[in-house]
Amino acid sequence: PGNMESTDADAQQGGEEETEEPIETFQAAQTSGAIEPTAPKEFNKDNDPDSAAKAPAYRVAALCDLGSTYRIIGDLDKSDKMFREALSIDPHNVRTLSHYGTFLYTGCVEYERAAECFEKALRIDDSHVLTLCCYADMLASRNNPNHDDKKADQLIDKARWLASSESEKQSVKFVKKNIAESRKYEIEAKAARVIH
Repeated sequence: PGNMESTDADAQQGGEEETEEPIETFQAAQTSGAIEPTAPKEFNKDNDPDSAAKAPAYRVAALCDLGSTYRIIGDLDKSDKMFREALSIDPHNVRTLSHYGTFLYTGCVEYERAAECFEKALRIDDSHVLTLCCYADMLASRNNPNHDDKKADQLIDKARWLASSESEKQSVKFVKKNIAESRKYEIEAKAARVIH
C-alpha cells in the first residue's frame, strides 16, 4: 500500500486502474506514510521543534496572498481584513506592508496610510524592490494630492539599480512605463487647458 508509483509496464500488463478520487488517494498516501504531510496539524516541540516558529511566517504569507487576491477581484472588505490579520501577526513584514500600501492607494484611495506602510517597509528594508516600485508609482500618480515626481524618480532609480531577478526587473519596467504615461497625460491635459 505504501508504493504509489505506477509504471508503463503495469499499465501494459492490464493492472487495475485506480478509481479513487485524487484527494482520497492523497489522503490515503498521507495516512500510509507514503508521502509526508506538508505541515503537522498541531505544532508542538515533540513533532517538529521548528514548525511552531515557521507557522506564523507561512500564515502571514498566505494572508497577504489572500489580501492581494481579494483586492484583484474587488472584495475590498475581505482584502483589508486579510492584510490587517497578517500585520497583527507580523507588523514588520515588508512584503505585507508593501502589498497593503498598494491596496490602500489603489483600492481605497488612502494615500496617507499607504505612504505610512511604504515608509515603514523601507525603514525595515530600504532595498526591497517591490516596495520601492509601488511607492514610486503612488508618488507619481497625479491623483495623489501629495505626488512627488522627484522622490518617485529617486525610488524607481534605486529599484532599477537593485533589481536582480527577472520579476524585479519587470516590476521596475512596468512602473517606469506607468510613470512615463502619467507624465505624458499630464502634459497633454495642460496643453488642452491652454487651448480652451
